[in-house]
Amino acid sequence: MKKYYLISVFFISAQICWATGSQSTGQKIYQSVCADCHDGGFWGWLYGAPQLGVQNEWEEFLSKGIPELVDAAIKGTEGGMDPKGGCDDCTNEEIKAAVEYIVSQTQK
Repeated sequence: MKKYYLISVFFISAQICWATGSQSTGQKIYQSVCADCHDGGFWGWLYGAPQLGVQNEWEEFLSKGIPELVDAAIKGTEGGMDPKGGCDDCTNEEIKAAVEYIVSQTQK
C-alpha cells in the first residue's frame, strides 16, 4: 500500500511541476516580449493591443479559441503584431506558453 501511495505522490508532484513550469515559461516570455504592447503602455496604445487582464478587450480574440490565438501570435497579424511578437529567438512552444499565460490572466 505504501508503494502505491508513493507512486501516486510522485505522479501528482510531477504534474504540478510540469504545469508550474509551463506557466513560468509563459509568464517569463510575456514579461520579456509581450508586455511592451499588452501592458497598456505607449506601444499598446499605438497599435491598439488588448491589455493583459482586461477581458472585454480580449473577447473577440478569445471567441476564436486558443489554437487560433497561438497561430496568430506565431504568424503575426495584419493589425500590427509582428510574428512571435518580434521575438525571433522564441520557439513556437514558448509563444504558446505566453498565449496560455495571457488567457489565464484574462479569464479570471
